[in-house]
Amino acid sequence: MADGIFFKNQNAAFDKLFKDLDKYTKEVVAELDAEMHAGLIDMETQAKTFAPPGTGRLRGAIKAVKHAPLVYDLRAVTDYAAYVEFGTGPYAETYVPSLDPEWQEYAKTFQKATPGHTKQHPFFYRAVRDVFPIMIERMKKVLEP
Repeated sequence: MADGIFFKNQNAAFDKLFKDLDKYTKEVVAELDAEMHAGLIDMETQAKTFAPPGTGRLRGAIKAVKHAPLVYDLRAVTDYAAYVEFGTGPYAETYVPSLDPEWQEYAKTFQKATPGHTKQHPFFYRAVRDVFPIMIERMKKVLEP
């Protein structure tokens, strides 16, 4: 895996939302895609806003990327993004357990043998956590009769 933090739109919420996607018209799918795109752009903007001051390289590395219709990811590709996000050493030990379980597992993939002493500065998780439910609700409204 490349250095950086990634959020992919492949999870249970999307699986449930898209289980019968083939029954919808191309127009509805295009509306869903537009809502998803808008949501990922909102996440990107929020993450850049929440990133610590003086981290222009980190802010510049935060991008919403479209791979195909309804297939996006949000990424912060730097070799230190995860350490800023989750902290290291005692800071990570305190902060990471407060995350959702899937994010806890993800954060653990960045643990190093030497613990470090970087204080966490949540920017990425916070943006996803704040915007994701709003995006899902907007997408559900597209599917309402």
